[in-house]
Amino acid sequence: MTVTQLHGRGVTGDRPASPTRWLPSRAGVLNVWRYYDEVFTFHQGRLLLRGPNGTGKSKALELLLPFLFDASLRPNRLSTFGGSERTMHWNLMGEGAGGVTRVGYVWLEFTAVRSADHSREEEDGEQDWFTIGARLQASNRTTSVGADYFTLRGRVGVPGGLPLADEAKRPLTRAALAEALAGRGEVYPAAADYRAAVRQALFPGLTEQRYDALITALLQLRTPKLSERLDPSLLSTLLSKALPPLDRGELAELADGFERLDRQREELRRLDDQVAAADTLAARQRTYARRVLRADATALIAAHHRHGQPHPRGTRDGGGVPEGDRGERRDRGAARPDRGDR
Repeated sequence: MTVTQLHGRGVTGDRPASPTRWLPSRAGVLNVWRYYDEVFTFHQGRLLLRGPNGTGKSKALELLLPFLFDASLRPNRLSTFGGSERTMHWNLMGEGAGGVTRVGYVWLEFTAVRSADHSREEEDGEQDWFTIGARLQASNRTTSVGADYFTLRGRVGVPGGLPLADEAKRPLTRAALAEALAGRGEVYPAAADYRAAVRQALFPGLTEQRYDALITALLQLRTPKLSERLDPSLLSTLLSKALPPLDRGELAELADGFERLDRQREELRRLDDQVAAADTLAARQRTYARRVLRADATALIAAHHRHGQPHPRGTRDGGGVPEGDRGERRDRGAARPDRGDR
């Protein structure tokens, strides 16, 4: 396997947008799997691993990312294929490893450059270093692996930095590691404490839920040969699985909104029922009023017959004025003198 550095293109857009963003600068594997003491150097936060099958490209990912973010030794979280046949115990004691016990280290170094000009960051830029790592120990007497996670405000394996092996090139014991980290780092008693420290240092402001979503995205997107079998529906599924879960407060707000919509829907349905009932009542009242008026008109006609008056043919249903009365009124109007003749 060869490590290829990606050369800059001389374009500002190729560089990180923020000068204070943490960028991976180096990574290392010491005495794990077939790696004796391997250091990978990043170029502007990027690293390209290439080589024939079986040279350790996928294994480097298994040992470094997202393991050093996740702090989980579950095989399905370590394997790039999601299987469970290759455990961390196998990485240490498999492949013909000799001895009863084996100790190894994996680490990842980050740098944050506070410089306005990235092109001169190595000359006069103020740099901060932060390293995360794990000490791994396994024995052929058990199938479990002991992991001691640590963080370092500095670098590993450089002059003035943290050595991970003693003068005899043996990996440090846990006590020796804690002593070497005194004043500039810490060994954490539990994986959860280590995860919280990494999240707060490298991703300030990121909640635990969003941090889990970030790790899930890394697990999904590191799948080998993903670009060769790129399927839009598969990619959509992978990214959907990596979406952060909704906050409980947001869920409660959405639930309240749906409840308000349900109440408004019920209120509208009740008002519609009332309008329909009012329309039915109005239709029946109109029918009733017509029948009452027709009955009164019939009674009026009958009263005219009883008093010997001519049949009011011009009378309409509902008690209109008889035609004779209308003619008499017209005659009276004609006989009335005009005001101008006075």
